[in-house]
Amino acid sequence: MPTDTGGRLVLHAFGKLRELSLPWAHVLPEEQVAAIERFVARPMPALRELVVFANLQRPATEALLTALGPQLEYVNFDYNPNLAGQERDFEDRVAGVLRPNRYLRAQAPLLHTDRELGTVVALS
Repeated sequence: MPTDTGGRLVLHAFGKLRELSLPWAHVLPEEQVAAIERFVARPMPALRELVVFANLQRPATEALLTALGPQLEYVNFDYNPNLAGQERDFEDRVAGVLRPNRYLRAQAPLLHTDRELGTVVALS
């Protein structure tokens, strides 16, 4: 149950937390590393799955995955445009699977076909 400690919420259940999804959580870039250090200071021994913060920059991501990566079975970067294309750089920090950003990275060219003729009509 959350309790108020002078304007801050402390979640006592973090120790039992298995999945954590933070795609819409934002931290000011200049405060990210310090915020992540405070975040990972709370023991989360059961945590196995994580959806990374939406605006997390590389230094904060390195701090997060250095601390929690060895226990994580799954890390999802889908909502973080700052790390698109860099996700594989963190593979050695995570015990399990990294899911690269599927939505925000540069997309491969698309083939457009004419259904009636079954032929390629454009490449974009």
